Order: sequence, then C-alpha cells, then structure tokens
Amino acid sequence: PLYLPTLLQPSQEALLHRSIQTWGISTLRQQIHARHVAKVAFYADESAVEVLDSNGLQRRVAIFPGVAPILLQDLRSEKLPFFVVPE
Repeated sequence: PLYLPTLLQPSQEALLHRSIQTWGISTLRQQIHARHVAKVAFYADESAVEVLDSNGLQRRVAIFPGVAPILLQDLRSEKLPFFVVPE
C-alpha cells in the first residue's frame, strides 16, 4: 500500500531534474572549451542541441541556425564527438 507522505514527496528524479542548471549558448561554449562536455547531438532543424556533460547529465540547449557553425568549430577544436539527430 502507498502511504500519503510517499505521494506528497517529490521523486528523486524530479529533484535532480530541477537541480540541473540551464545552459545558454555562451555557457555551452564555455563548457565545451573547459572540457566539461562529453558529446553533443544537434537537432536537424538546428533549433536545439542535446548535451551530455562530463558528469553524465543530459540537458537541452536552445540554439538558432546561425550559431550551429560556431558550435561545430568549438567542438572540432576540442575534438569532442557530435552528431545530428535523425528526424
């Protein structure tokens, strides 16, 4: 049986999700050059990237098409893996 306190307690996953810092483009670029990024997946429409950081946390960063070439250059210069998510 479930107890009422259990139902009212936020899950550990929800707490972890809320504790993950949101990154903007400039933070993403800083983290790439600081080698805190493990890999990056670009959405085909270049609206966002999914980032796996060096701690194993995944986060979505909103981008715009004009910044994609800059991020690709950053990733290549740091020799970090990246790919495009198939539609």
